[in-house]
Amino acid sequence: MVRFGFISYAYLCVAATLVQSSPITLENCENTNSINNILLISFQSSCNKECAVSVMEGAGVAADSYDHMEGLNIITLNEHTEAQLTILRNDNENVDSISCDGIISISSPITLENCENTNSINNILLISFQSSCNKDCAVSVMEGAGVAADSYDHMEGLNIITLNEHTEDQLTNLRNDNENVDSISCDGIVSIAGPSSKSGKANKKSKSSKSSKSSKSGKSGKSDKKGKKGKKF
Repeated sequence: MVRFGFISYAYLCVAATLVQSSPITLENCENTNSINNILLISFQSSCNKECAVSVMEGAGVAADSYDHMEGLNIITLNEHTEAQLTILRNDNENVDSISCDGIISISSPITLENCENTNSINNILLISFQSSCNKDCAVSVMEGAGVAADSYDHMEGLNIITLNEHTEDQLTNLRNDNENVDSISCDGIVSIAGPSSKSGKANKKSKSSKSSKSSKSGKSGKSDKKGKKGKKF
């Protein structure tokens, strides 16, 4: 009886281990056996971007074989071997999902609005956020995209961020964050306070100063005429 109980317990342990270590399913893949698929790999919340890099190294994947979207902590695996894929699929502890790059990438990047040159990183950008993303969420989005706090100004009342400087990678991370970011536009049409208002004030001042000078010269001219009449008399 004791022996039977021990065997049953051992069987349950082995069965549980097999269930836990079952390979991660390849999602959205027409041919799951092909190593020609470009794969998107997402990671568990407990596995940060440094952990993700370690996972790829542990699987024997070279750094030039994948692209890492650090803001989202998603890796695009461009090339791999069957052995490397097997290792990744069995890393349930760190890897959350593996899918073929196709259906999952339907959510296209957010369009850059009011931008003459959409490829330029010299644009000052205005970023608005979804109603579900408050000001604290907005700050987290910028941190996740790798943007330093001194690279942007946050209008907390409107929850709009003016991004003064950024890299291509940072902008890519922001444009792909459809969940939190609502719109990204070049600071031009949207910006209210422009330098023209200051120049307008300066022009008004210059006009008033000119008019005051002319009035003074006019008065001095009248006094001169009165003075001359007095001498003739």
